[in-house]
Amino acid sequence: MKTKRNEDYHEQKKNRQIAYLIIIVLTILVAAYVALPFFSNAFNYGTRIDGIPVGGYSVEKGEKLIGQEIKKLFSAAGGTRGCHRRLPEAAWS
Repeated sequence: MKTKRNEDYHEQKKNRQIAYLIIIVLTILVAAYVALPFFSNAFNYGTRIDGIPVGGYSVEKGEKLIGQEIKKLFSAAGGTRGCHRRLPEAAWS
């Protein structure tokens, strides 16, 4: 035999579960809303271009890192002597 008190308990438990579900869904949506703009304008973590780690950086920052690496390689090799092509300006910024 169900009592009024027993029915109230089950109703409260059901309402609590629905509230928890709504809180979880809203938390996931807010986290995605906050994180999505950052990751849509950046390389995924662990990404390497020609051995240079660019994960988490924007395209502009990745270009700058690659340009710095090219600059280091050319200076270590004695400059651009013997290079028949001119490097793009972005490589030197």
